[in-house]
Amino acid sequence: MLYTLASALLTVVPGPDNALLLRNALHGSRSYGVATAVGCAIGLVCWGLIAAFGLTALVTASRVGYNVLRVAGAVYLVALGLSMWRRAGAGTSVRAHRHSGTASSLTGLRLGLATDLLNPKAAVFFVSFLPQFIPAGSNVFAMTVLYGVIQALLMVVWGVVVVALVQQLRRVLAAAAVRRRLERVTAGLMVGFGLRLALERR
Repeated sequence: MLYTLASALLTVVPGPDNALLLRNALHGSRSYGVATAVGCAIGLVCWGLIAAFGLTALVTASRVGYNVLRVAGAVYLVALGLSMWRRAGAGTSVRAHRHSGTASSLTGLRLGLATDLLNPKAAVFFVSFLPQFIPAGSNVFAMTVLYGVIQALLMVVWGVVVVALVQQLRRVLAAAAVRRRLERVTAGLMVGFGLRLALERR
């Protein structure tokens, strides 16, 4: 229960996942936004499995391994942010993909998954934060996987909530100028997260 509460609070904290989720919920279909959350959730499950097998500890303990993941994540976030900025300037959005719900959902899923897998903070979470909640004497492997699934489910629930709220605000956000501003704000956040990650020192 305590882990679930702490994880829920961490889920809503601003970060690359939430910036991407908000952007896709604003500029895509309902399924596109939810698929983004599901992609992030799958990434969390992957990190949970990696942590359960002990590989995450090796990544975070190794300066080279961590830095490789950090730089890759930073490049991805900056590139994604710049791409969003260019699309906003061109007056285009994810709405152009609405003719194919499957393609749109797959794109959202892929973006969410990549954003989470390339985030070294997720690796640190499963090594430093999660173990504090594992009861003494319990099966560490099973509990790590279970906690990873719980974190993933919280991400999906939060994603559904964000998408539902955005749907309610559609009329307010319908103006093209408003959408472009929001797109640029989100793009700036993604670039900022990427630069902060690139300049991080351990």
